[in-house]
Amino acid sequence: MRIDFMAAIRRTVVPDGPALEGKGRLTGTWRVISVNTEFQSSGQREPAFGPEPNGFFVFTAEDRAIALITAKERQPGNSLEHLAALCRSMMAYSGPFRVEGDKLIIDVDISSNQAWTGGAQERFIKIAGDTMEMVTPWMPSPFHADRQVVRGVLNLERAK
Repeated sequence: MRIDFMAAIRRTVVPDGPALEGKGRLTGTWRVISVNTEFQSSGQREPAFGPEPNGFFVFTAEDRAIALITAKERQPGNSLEHLAALCRSMMAYSGPFRVEGDKLIIDVDISSNQAWTGGAQERFIKIAGDTMEMVTPWMPSPFHADRQVVRGVLNLERAK
């Protein structure tokens, strides 16, 4: 029987809890399980990238975050319509990150949405064992014509 001593030590030394208490628990690769848009007016949630998104968040020991999420069912193509659909069905960004209590702040220096580049992406994070919940602050939706107030709710698991 093989025992993963490093995983056992991590679980022993770093207790689970709502706050991050430093970057150590965040470091590594996290697989995206779900990405939902939650509407403030109703509490209703809808999948932002379909029911089974593809994606990863990587947090390096050098304090860099890399995020890539795509919808599972994406069709290749080179027409303007296909290319636009591909852009709408993915998001990616990267930059140095810091942790302040239970808040993760990524200073975006490259992004699939140029409006994010040069700004900060803030997430409230809860880690329990090998799972993480990321929640964005409430904001007007850039994806809905009526600009409803929404937030993103992401569920991730540590990649094995």
